[in-house]
Amino acid sequence: MKPRKNTKDLILLEAFRLFATKTYEQVTFTELEEKTELTRGAIMYHFKTKELIFTSMCDKYLLQETSILDKLESKIEAGISLKNFINEFIQSIHELKEKTKELGIDNYSKALINITNQTQYYYPGFNIKAAKWQIMQILLWKRALKAAVRNQEIRNDTDCEEVAELFEDIHCGISYASIVYPDGIDIQRLQKAFYYLYQSLLHSNV
Repeated sequence: MKPRKNTKDLILLEAFRLFATKTYEQVTFTELEEKTELTRGAIMYHFKTKELIFTSMCDKYLLQETSILDKLESKIEAGISLKNFINEFIQSIHELKEKTKELGIDNYSKALINITNQTQYYYPGFNIKAAKWQIMQILLWKRALKAAVRNQEIRNDTDCEEVAELFEDIHCGISYASIVYPDGIDIQRLQKAFYYLYQSLLHSNV
C-alpha cells in the first residue's frame, strides 16, 4: 500500500505523472484510483472534479516546484556573485531534472510543456499566473545583475533589465528545445550559453 500520511499530495503527485504524458481527456478517475490506491470517495473528498485536480496539480508542479525564487533569493541578499548565482541556478535546474526522473519522468521539459499546452483549454487564467511567475524569475536575474554591477563584477553600462530577460529566454528556449531529447534538458548546453552571456558582461581587462 502507498503511504497515507498526506493523501492530497499523493493525489497531486500521481496526477502529475499521468498528465505529464497524457492529454487531459485521457486521464480518468479510474486511473487515479489505481495509481493512488485510493477509493473514488477518498479522492473526491479532496478534489470534487478532475478540473480541480488538474488546476491544483498545475499550481504545485508548474509554478511552485519549478520556481527557483525561494532557493536563490536569500543568496542574492547574502552577496553571492553573479557567476556563483549562475552556477546555483544551473544546479537548481539539474536537481529539478533529477527529482523528476525519480518520479519516473525522464524528460521534465517535455512533461511541463505537455501540461502547459493543456492549460490553454482546462485552466482559465493560467496564462496570467504563468506570466507573473516568469516576471518574478526575470526580476531575480535583474537583482543578481544589479548587485554584480555594484560590486564591479560586470560592466557598469550593463542593461540589467535587458540581460535579465536574455538569461530567462536562454533557459526557456533550451528547455523547449530539449523536448526532443530522451534525457530532457541538456544541462551542459544551458551552462555553455549562460557562461557565454556572462563573459560578454565582464570588463574588457578580465
